[in-house]
Amino acid sequence: MFWTFFVPFPSCDQAPIYIDNIDNCTMISSNSTFSRTVLFRVPCVNTSTTITNFTTDLPTGMNVSSITRHPNDSNVYILHLVWHPRSNQQGIYIYCIIPIDSEGHEGAQICFVVEVDAQLPEFVLDSMIPTGRVPYDQSVWSIGVNQPALSPASLNAYFRFFKKQLNGTDQEVLAVDASTFYYDYRRINFTTNNATWEYVSYIYDTIYT
Repeated sequence: MFWTFFVPFPSCDQAPIYIDNIDNCTMISSNSTFSRTVLFRVPCVNTSTTITNFTTDLPTGMNVSSITRHPNDSNVYILHLVWHPRSNQQGIYIYCIIPIDSEGHEGAQICFVVEVDAQLPEFVLDSMIPTGRVPYDQSVWSIGVNQPALSPASLNAYFRFFKKQLNGTDQEVLAVDASTFYYDYRRINFTTNNATWEYVSYIYDTIYT
């Protein structure tokens, strides 16, 4: 006689996690279709725990699918979002999702930003602080913009410092990426830690790209 025993997989004692690496900020036009796929993982292998639910805070009219299991990874779960913002829904919208697993664990909240018919902010003339001759270890800088500023969707954004050469050409001397940016309503602030400045008769320009 043979006995067969089935041992169930253990439950997972860790909360589900967000695993995607998509940009958190998206700019779209009204009367167009916005869609996003969001991925969550149960952070245990060979587990009986599944992601069964989620809580959301969505803009009016944004539709969300039920959670489905990834066809190639049984521990990954997929959520689809679709939105067709109307012309009267111009503005900035923040929506958030919290995954919940079959053990009742809530994962960390993940939030995204959608800007509908948003215009890119423009720099305000003569708003750079500081200007003129600065201390050799000046590290905090700020510039005004004409509307509330949000974090760029990509870290491929820079403040670049250029030195005007005697022959009239510009030489880049420092590029500060978006990881140092912080925002104060209508100002963008950034730091140049560990950079030092030497006074010369040339002119330094700052350009945002």
